[in-house]
Amino acid sequence: MKLTRKELDNFYRYEQVRRGGKYNMIMEAKLAMVEAGLKAKDYADVISHYSEYKSAIEESFGSVDKLMEHYHDSA
Repeated sequence: MKLTRKELDNFYRYEQVRRGGKYNMIMEAKLAMVEAGLKAKDYADVISHYSEYKSAIEESFGSVDKLMEHYHDSA
């Protein structure tokens, strides 16, 4: 599976908030969504496809950590 740039961007934003540990990503979804700067549809898409996106990222980047470093460095 190859992710689009938008899917990667959305995953990155979601993952930043998730790793921050401030919110329960399910129970406090509205707050987490705002913090991530995602629209409800995009947030739901990441949650619904998290495992598939994670696998695709691991295949492309080697790990989610490497994706996070790559995006952080390019920001």
